Amino acid sequence: MEWITSILEVYWDLRPCDKTQQLYKSKGLKPFDYWKLEIDYLTKSVWIKDEEFLSLKGVEYLLFKYPGETVVLDENDRFLLKTHFLYDLGIDPRTFIGDDLHYIEK
Repeated sequence: MEWITSILEVYWDLRPCDKTQQLYKSKGLKPFDYWKLEIDYLTKSVWIKDEEFLSLKGVEYLLFKYPGETVVLDENDRFLLKTHFLYDLGIDPRTFIGDDLHYIEK
C-alpha cells in the first residue's frame, strides 16, 4: 500500500495538520469536524494522472485499477486511506469509531 503513503505525504505537505486545525478552530469547529471534513476532502478527491501524480511511488496499483485519465477511489480504497489518515493522526480507528469507518461518509 505504498500508494497510500505517497498520497498522504502529498496531503500533509499541502494541508499541514497544525495549520489546518487552527483554521478549523478559528471557525468554531471541533476535532471531529476536522477529522470528518478532512477525511471527506482526502478520500473524495479526484486525482488527475498528470506528470506529478505519475511520479509518486506505488501509484502503479491505482493506474492499473482505475483506467482512464483520473482516479476516483472506490469504497474499499477510501476505507484504507481513511484508516491510514487516522493512524497518522495517532488515532486507532477502532477506538475512535468502532470497527466500521464507513459511516463517516454519511
